[in-house]
Amino acid sequence: MNFDAVQVDINDILSVNRRYVIPRNQRDFSWEKLQLDEFWDDIRRNIQYENESFSHAEYFLGTVVLSGTTDSSMLEIIDGQQRLSVITILISLISRKLRALNYIESADDIVNTYLVSKASIISAKAHLTEKISKSNGRDFFKLKCQSKEDCHPKVKSDEDEKINYAYTYFEKRLEKQEACKLLNKSKKGVRYSEEE
Repeated sequence: MNFDAVQVDINDILSVNRRYVIPRNQRDFSWEKLQLDEFWDDIRRNIQYENESFSHAEYFLGTVVLSGTTDSSMLEIIDGQQRLSVITILISLISRKLRALNYIESADDIVNTYLVSKASIISAKAHLTEKISKSNGRDFFKLKCQSKEDCHPKVKSDEDEKINYAYTYFEKRLEKQEACKLLNKSKKGVRYSEEE
């Protein structure tokens, strides 16, 4: 078995027409507040927002080990499934926030580029295939984090509970970021009022 190590960015992983499957033997999603805090702090430190423009420093996400051939439409995630799952949750929330602000085309572009398989978009819009899936099922993750619309599936396992916690965690952080932007705008002369 040959191993090739190459440096790629997350866009190179998630924007290609490929599915990633988490094998049965991989542990369930297990990140808790400590890991989520570290990830969020890293993201915040590496992304700057100035003059209504984003910039970022290069950020090492960690090692992601994939198994399969480079021309395969499906690869197994051997290592990195926790981070890829968290990134998927964050991307999903950004898409839904854009949809709520009526940026439908941008929201759809994010879903179609990073959350579902391009082949499934072409062949069957009614049944989209998620980019990251688990070989023994992961319905909660699929419904909660990989569908276009906000969905509230029933929590049935410890993994579902942790995924739901991570989703809520980032949802609150994104809302707080929006509040900070409003505060910054108010300091620049844009007025707003708080109702008590």
